[in-house]
Amino acid sequence: MFLLHFAMKCEGFRHPAEKSKKLIVYYAGHGVPDIQNKNKAFILPTDVRGTHPARGIALDEFYSQISDFAFAQTTVFLDACFSGINRDNEGVTEGLRGVEIEAEEATLSNGSLVVFSAAQGNETAQAYPEQGHGLFTYYLLQEISTSGGLVNYGQLSDHLKSNVSQKALELRLRKKQTPSTSVSDKFSEDWRNLRF
Repeated sequence: MFLLHFAMKCEGFRHPAEKSKKLIVYYAGHGVPDIQNKNKAFILPTDVRGTHPARGIALDEFYSQISDFAFAQTTVFLDACFSGINRDNEGVTEGLRGVEIEAEEATLSNGSLVVFSAAQGNETAQAYPEQGHGLFTYYLLQEISTSGGLVNYGQLSDHLKSNVSQKALELRLRKKQTPSTSVSDKFSEDWRNLRF
């Protein structure tokens, strides 16, 4: 959460060496669609409730802010969903208990951005209680550890999509969960070859 706060508050921060460095952002927590604002996706910090999503961090604005830092490569790992349903299959959006909503997809700016997301559309990012992590986080850490961090983004994306999708249907909720990878225009052709 500190890094999110830092990224949102340090507008204008520039360092001469940024253009040769990489930034990695990891967020595990809640996201929610704002049904009063065309289902715009918001990240919910710990002090914001799902009943007031606009008090959170708009996902598209967050992407825009971190892209402004102008790192050579910015990677976001987002173990959250934006369906309005938490990992206990309970609604977090007032008045819509148990209803899964498809949040508006956040657009990536023209920066150097790659986003690995735990789930798509109205899917729930599930917990993996036996492993003490979210399902997405477990398989993310597994692949990084197994490869010694030498995995390329294409291999990592394939690993997450295959393993998370399969295991999700075996867990308590037995719900579909399909990780996705989104990239800004700069990386559209060669993102699969990128590395940490």
